[in-house]
Amino acid sequence: MEFKYSVMFLCLIEVTSLLTVNQQPIFWTVATYNFDPGLTQNEFFWVNWNINDKKRKLRIKVLEIEKNVFPKGSCPPDVFPKGIYPPDYKNESVFLLRIFGEAEDRDEFVEVVDFIKKMNPGKFDPAFSN
Repeated sequence: MEFKYSVMFLCLIEVTSLLTVNQQPIFWTVATYNFDPGLTQNEFFWVNWNINDKKRKLRIKVLEIEKNVFPKGSCPPDVFPKGIYPPDYKNESVFLLRIFGEAEDRDEFVEVVDFIKKMNPGKFDPAFSN
């Protein structure tokens, strides 16, 4: 007997944007992976950007980790942050790992956010983020 399966694993690293909608924080996806980076709640990690030839290192604290499993064909499109729709997710079982974090240095984060918004007009606003 042959057993056929198709599985999708998606890990999203999301950082709070300092914006809120209906008093709920808005998170921006800063990285996506097809593996579990092994981060744990309250752990710190670094997000690195090179902005205008200046290196930025943001220390991020993991606030929450959310793990969701969707059997084949049951994953609704609104489970993914807007703009991130893996191809063929409807035909696969999905394991979605979302790691939510917060920047330790908010002033540095605001500078990074301003640059990202300038480079991606209209993409980083509450209507786009999940």
